[in-house]
Amino acid sequence: MVISIPFAYYRRGAFEFFFTKYITIVLFFFMFYKLIDNTKKINNLLWISCMGASLYSLIAIYQGQQGSGRLAFGQMFDPNDLAFFAVSILPFNILFISKSDPWWKRLICLFNIAIGILFIMLTGSRGGLIALGIVVLMLLFTRSRSVNTTYKIIIATLMFVTVIYAGSAIDYSRFETMTQIGEDYNVWDETGRLQIWKKGFELMLSDPLTGVGVSCFGEAIGRERLERGLPEIWQAPHNTIVQIGTETGIIGMILFVFISYKTFRIFGKAKDVIGAEDIAKIGSMARIGFVGHFASAMFLSQAYSVYWAFYTVLSASIGELLRLEMTRVRHNS
Repeated sequence: MVISIPFAYYRRGAFEFFFTKYITIVLFFFMFYKLIDNTKKINNLLWISCMGASLYSLIAIYQGQQGSGRLAFGQMFDPNDLAFFAVSILPFNILFISKSDPWWKRLICLFNIAIGILFIMLTGSRGGLIALGIVVLMLLFTRSRSVNTTYKIIIATLMFVTVIYAGSAIDYSRFETMTQIGEDYNVWDETGRLQIWKKGFELMLSDPLTGVGVSCFGEAIGRERLERGLPEIWQAPHNTIVQIGTETGIIGMILFVFISYKTFRIFGKAKDVIGAEDIAKIGSMARIGFVGHFASAMFLSQAYSVYWAFYTVLSASIGELLRLEMTRVRHNS
């Protein structure tokens, strides 16, 4: 990201984006890694995250606007981003519905799950629905120490009841368009997402080492249109990998994909670890949540999302705990 700044289409904008905005995510990453160094702290942080996400979702449902059948709330997120935010946190509620947790905490987290599902459906986000479907399928069909068969039935029932109960408030017509992909403007229109992704990759190949500059995708697309004699329309990439590749070049895209793969792999190792039940439970839910997060990000301009940084630093902390656990086991043996 920093290397791309001197070569950016708009150097001042790229500089200000990194050093006045993204730098806070960098600091968050390092503070997390230094402070969150045991499973108790991780669980406390995830509990607070679940409560914060649910509170935000609940307020949005009651105070948001249902414009064009889609829930909108505040100035920070559009409806697609709202679904992305909700699905990124939703699976962690499962950590707190086991028999070892107080009854009130289990009840709150079941309520959080219902609110999260309703919230995602009300946004009308098709990418959010796909990500939610992936998360639910992984919860139901992946073997996990965090979710036994009884809880899987409860979650499935909860989802069914939530959708049926709030059916009149959900605009299903938007989701039905997913069965008519060929008629969607994103497929055939010059300003649709398929064309935007194609142009993004073409711009990446034209500047493979540095890209067009961090936070400069929109301007690059506008200039590209202007050169072709078309209206200078700025557009977002609507795909995290396309955004990273276009703005930071091929190396940046490879690093992003590698870090994401490493994050997923660490969660998988934690899920299967023997003798550290707390780490295994966190790894199991984090793995499912990260897959849902990444699936949703494939339809959004969330390359520099704090939620991606949250998952990567969570994997780094879990990786360190795994290392310490393996050292302890070797020492005892």
